[in-house]
Amino acid sequence: MKQQTLKDTASISGVGVHTGQPVRIEFIPAPEDHGIIWYHNNLNHGLKIGTVVPESAQHATVLRSDGIMLTTIEHVMA
Repeated sequence: MKQQTLKDTASISGVGVHTGQPVRIEFIPAPEDHGIIWYHNNLNHGLKIGTVVPESAQHATVLRSDGIMLTTIEHVMA
């Protein structure tokens, strides 16, 4: 299968679905064979997509690593 990435960096901002807190997400082009990596911007902590913990969520996809949790990422991935 042919790999694809973004041509340029893009970002969006809004309000967190569950927290009501302001959020901003940035999509950055990746090099070949890089895969998807999530970063918590306040801690610069990489969360790899393979760390899905579905049992901790109710109808949501959760990424968790070292006490950092990102929830409802399926909305972004769609």
